[in-house]
Amino acid sequence: MTRAPILCALLLSLAASGAQPGAAPTDTAQPAATAPAAQPLFALILAPGPAWKPGKPFAEQGLRPHFDYWMALFRAGGIVSAGPVGTDGGLVLLRAADQAAADAILAADPAIVAGIFTGTVRRYAPPMIDADVLAAPKNRSGRDAGKVRQP
Repeated sequence: MTRAPILCALLLSLAASGAQPGAAPTDTAQPAATAPAAQPLFALILAPGPAWKPGKPFAEQGLRPHFDYWMALFRAGGIVSAGPVGTDGGLVLLRAADQAAADAILAADPAIVAGIFTGTVRRYAPPMIDADVLAAPKNRSGRDAGKVRQP
């Protein structure tokens, strides 16, 4: 499978979410018509892939590029929440233009590419929701990034 369609979809999704490829994480440009809060939510569920090292903690799985990838999306305002689930998986709540864009974002995760994780993407439309938690994010950077624990 060629990466060009995946990369193109990822860039389109980032553009729709207000992220600027190559821009510093503090860039705040967001088109009004495609504000992240107006985009649907997707749950990305990560599970151990063929390159996962059983018995090793997250810190010993080579996940720095994975963390950096998701942190950039978080700072751009496309991530609602993300983190480990249990001892060998993860969950990301993501804003994306559509299913194809969410699929492309997951496919471009360095841990997916490396086979450390496998993943699935499902549309997430919760009937019970805390509007304050899911309010339109500001571009996040540095101290504004919320509670972030690095691997």
